[in-house]
Amino acid sequence: RVLFRSMSASEPKIDTDKDDKQYDRAIALIQYYVQLFWLIFGAFLLAETVLLGAIASVAKDGPNAFVFGGAILGLLLILPWWASFRYNHALYTLRVHEARSLEPTVGTFFTNGKELIDKGVSSLDPKIRIPRLARLLAPRHSVLSLILVFTVAFLVILVTHRPSTWRHTTHAPSNPVTSTAVPKP
Repeated sequence: RVLFRSMSASEPKIDTDKDDKQYDRAIALIQYYVQLFWLIFGAFLLAETVLLGAIASVAKDGPNAFVFGGAILGLLLILPWWASFRYNHALYTLRVHEARSLEPTVGTFFTNGKELIDKGVSSLDPKIRIPRLARLLAPRHSVLSLILVFTVAFLVILVTHRPSTWRHTTHAPSNPVTSTAVPKP
């Protein structure tokens, strides 16, 4: 609430009760999207990890078709995982911007957080810091990097375990009927 602020006749009147309610709603929506984001992220991470583990357990002795099919399934799951991350992150970012638009009328929580992220040090307390590497590997970048690691893993499996009938041969197989080679005794 604004307690000590002089209002001139030309300055618009601020409805702090309405701003407080909007701010509280924005924070509640932020919490909702963060929880939803991590719930969906965890579900995809679990599915991809179990699938990768299953592929790894049969890759040596199992049929290449199973391994190849598993890798295709893993790559197909990457698309909704990435899309859900981008979708939920965009909504989360929107709600943060909405909450920040109500500052400093009702608080400075998000403005202070953005300053800490951008500068690496808090103006409220210089002991509060985010190291440069941690700022470079912000959660958004870390999640995308993890999705990329799974993508590369499934692509490597796809290339190395494709069915043998699809492999390129540099020469035609020999035909014993038309072969002119003399058989060894």
